[in-house]
Amino acid sequence: VAHEEEGVAAAARSLAKAPLDWTDPENEPALRLLCDWLVQSDQGAKALARVDAAVEVHPDVAAFHDIRGRVLVNVGRGNEAVAAFDRAIELDPNHAPAYEAKAVLLLMASQPEPARELLDRATELDPVNAAYPYQAAQVELAAGRTEQAEARLRTALERDPVHAHASNDLAWILAERGEDLDLALSLAERAAAA
Repeated sequence: VAHEEEGVAAAARSLAKAPLDWTDPENEPALRLLCDWLVQSDQGAKALARVDAAVEVHPDVAAFHDIRGRVLVNVGRGNEAVAAFDRAIELDPNHAPAYEAKAVLLLMASQPEPARELLDRATELDPVNAAYPYQAAQVELAAGRTEQAEARLRTALERDPVHAHASNDLAWILAERGEDLDLALSLAERAAAA
């Protein structure tokens, strides 16, 4: 309600008052949301203090290191963020969000191939998330590898049939090749409606 009526800073203030143990791994989703809202409201230092407290109590929880990395990215400490994502992956080699977050940093550093590999790994680890194969498709498109991009876009759409961006991009690929134009039109309409 605070988020809807007063914005992200009010939502962060409201959530911060919740009687939660912010260092308890069971409350990780709430900590993740709080840190996200704090960062969005230009309170990165507060977000970092919250997640650092959780990491101090539970240094073996991969999700806490993942949250820490995301906060560090947003406060301009990219090298430390990479280390946090690496630590999350070390603690839990199946923690897909850390692979994706590290991939984004690699893309920002103009390292698309290792980024695509990390996105493909995240795609394998999380069989329902459409964002990972979609992001990998973008890397393939940027490299001019349309067939590989198409495969990843189809994976994204299998996971989320109404993913607007994946629908649009696959429609474009099909239309440019003049193949499966009925599907291309359907996908373009779906993207436009979204």
